[in-house]
Amino acid sequence: MLISVIVPTRNRKALLRQALDSVAAQNAPGVEIETIVIDNGSTDRTLEMLAMEYPGVLRLASDERGSSPARNAGMRAAKGEWFAFLDDDDVWLPGKIARCLSLSQEHPEARCVWTAATVCDWRLAPLRKWTGPDLSHGPLTCAAFLRDSITPSAILMHRDVYAKVGDFDPALLRGQDLDYFCRTILAGFSFAAAPEEMVLYRLPERPTPQTLYRSYVHIAPLTARYMEMDIPGRPSASERRALLRHVRGYYADQLIQASRTLRQDDTADAREALILALRVSPLHALKSLLKSAPPT
Repeated sequence: MLISVIVPTRNRKALLRQALDSVAAQNAPGVEIETIVIDNGSTDRTLEMLAMEYPGVLRLASDERGSSPARNAGMRAAKGEWFAFLDDDDVWLPGKIARCLSLSQEHPEARCVWTAATVCDWRLAPLRKWTGPDLSHGPLTCAAFLRDSITPSAILMHRDVYAKVGDFDPALLRGQDLDYFCRTILAGFSFAAAPEEMVLYRLPERPTPQTLYRSYVHIAPLTARYMEMDIPGRPSASERRALLRHVRGYYADQLIQASRTLRQDDTADAREALILALRVSPLHALKSLLKSAPPT
């Protein structure tokens, strides 16, 4: 069986090596892995490094910036029966592909499967477990996926999905994966998940308030759009409001955490993170501040 691993990258040569080495360390019997790296205009000689150190990797150059055009180029070039996505700053544990394939055999109806991930800091020190949406209560819905998504680096997707769902939306600057897998859910495909943590998901070295806020600005309307659709499993009005409060609360809390992290190194960025958190949701920001306040 051939599996195509699709890796978008830009100016992360050192991290890309770790990602590719983790692909090479996969130990799935009877599986051939085709690795496709799509370079999004790197200026650190990434393509030259790949040619010298990873000659077996298919190297593509994308003129369009962003993960969506890169993943689309990778899927168009892929020859495998299954597609696996890996961000260039993430790492797979050796049994990741084997566990996904065994999961697909346990659930032959599933066309998307994933394992849990470990959220790590920049140095890959583990912080918490990330399991994704709970599939024990019936078929996956858009609301469940938007509330508790999973990193694309954890997902193995059958090429049948690409044949029906098509490309990632290149117009979306954030939340492209949320949109894609909501479209996959609406197309009627089944999902399965394993509890084992087989992916190391790396957080940014230094939180950027502007990046967090831009993510919120894009993902909140995307969430609202899917929640307002007249689709199977559409949540009630109160459930939709609760989900949007959850999104606001998540980003307000992330911005407050960024403000605390930046306080000692960059007071201007720390102040901006606090202002943006209050802009996202004053109530959630104040709750987060009170929760993190040192005891008196």
